[in-house]
Amino acid sequence: MTWARAELDRLAVKVRDEHHAQVAITGAALGADTWWARSARRAGLRLWAYVPCLTQAARWRPEDQDTWRKMLGAAERTLVLAADYDVRLLHARNGFMVRDADLVIAVWDPTKTTGGTASAVKVARAAGKTVVIVDVAARRTRIERQR
Repeated sequence: MTWARAELDRLAVKVRDEHHAQVAITGAALGADTWWARSARRAGLRLWAYVPCLTQAARWRPEDQDTWRKMLGAAERTLVLAADYDVRLLHARNGFMVRDADLVIAVWDPTKTTGGTASAVKVARAAGKTVVIVDVAARRTRIERQR
């Protein structure tokens, strides 16, 4: 996933410089959400963290929990949907992220048509958002502008 991390670094700078973005939103999950938060902060973007529940990191390894706490500590705004886990909160969190975003960046393998990222991309498309797909299978990035 080194390519995806580098691509997120590039995109954070691009949305800042060419699209005048000031804020990046993360879902605060392990993997791409954490990478995006790091890339956004490095690019000088303000960070908003959308957390499905306070127990999100409870079963993670201690070092991942530490990364999560630091990410939330770096966030200017944190939206927490509930105290305890419920799978529906993941989809609700994604809905709030799409609602509040002008542009959606998804690190995704488009051959996977189920799961949280696939669902979030569908919601973003339906909402008419521009979606930037960081395709981890093809190792390329493409932009989908909705009409």
